Amino acid sequence: MKNKIKISAFAILSLTSIYADAQENSVNSPNSVEVQNLIKLYSQSGIVITPEQAQFIIQKQNQQQNLFNAIINKATAPTQIVVNNTNGLVNEADLNNQIQSYRISGEPLEFTFDTKDYNVFFCNGKQILDSEGSINSYSVNETNGDITYTIYDNNNFIVKYTNGHSLGKAINVGKLKQDGNSFKFTGVTGVNMVADKYILLSDGLLFMRNKSMFIYKFGKDVESYGIPSGYTISNKQSNVTETGYIEIVKNKDQNADIFSMASKLTNIISNNGNQENEQPLFNYKKNKIHDIPFGWNAIKYWFNFQGRNFVIYRAEKTTKIKVADLDKNIVKTLFDSEWGFHNFKVRKNNDIISISAIRSTQIAITSDTLKIDNLIEWFDNDGQTIK
Repeated sequence: MKNKIKISAFAILSLTSIYADAQENSVNSPNSVEVQNLIKLYSQSGIVITPEQAQFIIQKQNQQQNLFNAIINKATAPTQIVVNNTNGLVNEADLNNQIQSYRISGEPLEFTFDTKDYNVFFCNGKQILDSEGSINSYSVNETNGDITYTIYDNNNFIVKYTNGHSLGKAINVGKLKQDGNSFKFTGVTGVNMVADKYILLSDGLLFMRNKSMFIYKFGKDVESYGIPSGYTISNKQSNVTETGYIEIVKNKDQNADIFSMASKLTNIISNNGNQENEQPLFNYKKNKIHDIPFGWNAIKYWFNFQGRNFVIYRAEKTTKIKVADLDKNIVKTLFDSEWGFHNFKVRKNNDIISISAIRSTQIAITSDTLKIDNLIEWFDNDGQTIK
């Protein structure tokens, strides 16, 4: 499959393609409800589009629907997985039981996406498709295979769950609809939520309203928590429900003058990004901000392994990749390279967690890979930093 790059494990993606390289007539009026709703939807993400652009996007969505239907109807498509809906769930216990049946052991999973269309993604090289519509946002968990995605349907977003080890069917867990400046979620179990913002998780949804957040893990009751004063919730989340941690971002000081801002930036740069913890992890169950100084704009991936919470991170403009036991507050350096690293990837194979990192070299067009085959064993036995 051409034009693919890996999805970083730390990234939770919610992407919508805008095609601006063609011009076609649209059957939708600029003043139609569908066009106006789409304009409002984009504005919530800080994107301003014109009625003409909204018309074009709607038309392209309809064309993609027809294209995917045509692909699905072809008998010869060995590299594509069509996900079909399963309904009939009536309560959270039923939903939880069905989700648990999807979480089976299997080969390590690798999620990738198409560089030309970020709404097209793959699991171990096989494209994920849905027979009811095109996928426009998704979140994945590479360590256990959980996948939650949405499809657009008549001004609504249908939310579905599946797992990389059980592809071939998906569970319809509910519907999202924008209502003015808020979003309303209606679950198949009867759960209802209204919020100012939502984030798709690999096994649920995170809602935000005022200074509170609400976490709905599919098959469980909704839980509510406070957000620390002076912070907001980051759009980049990893394994939230299985660890109890979310990434939060310090609010910008609107009253700060240029001199204090410059001084703050100088301190951050002079300390390799570790002077300020602008984007810490927050244990929402214990209402505590973790004190590990991740650094400026650090890339993080956190996960739970046999009841232990770990985070792997790389601070921007640093040459090290580190791992920390979040519960014991123990930090160790996994990899160290003079030229830094492009990225890192965490994979789970049965009960073994491995990590690999692509190291930059002095020659910009080349790179090599460092790897630790058993991360937990390395951590518990005081493994040596690989250089």
